[in-house]
Amino acid sequence: MGPTGYHVQGASKPMFRDSFVAIADAGNPLLQQQLTLADLATMPHAVGYFGEGISTPADKLFESRGVQRRVAAVVAGLASLVEAMYWHPSQTEDPASVWLRSVVQRSCGRLHGLFPVTAHPVTVESTKE
Repeated sequence: MGPTGYHVQGASKPMFRDSFVAIADAGNPLLQQQLTLADLATMPHAVGYFGEGISTPADKLFESRGVQRRVAAVVAGLASLVEAMYWHPSQTEDPASVWLRSVVQRSCGRLHGLFPVTAHPVTVESTKE
């Protein structure tokens, strides 16, 4: 399992989608409206670190939009956006591999039911500012 968009060799199938998570002061006036990437750029960020030269999906999103983040804290790891299961193409039709992938896919599909979002979601507009 790993994030998509990193050109991992072999076949893959998306398993689930994570969301960006923002933790902010409820009194922040920016939270009274739909946030834009420009809004997020004005706020301090905690970013995940996975090793030298490794970009996260969040890093790639902000970089692709030309947004420079204000890094206030670096932490060991944060969730990625889309997690996928990868396998060698020769295992695509193998019955045991097909069964295992189906079990993993069903299990991942149940995650949102087991761990519902309890916070008010804020949608971030992804158009370039």
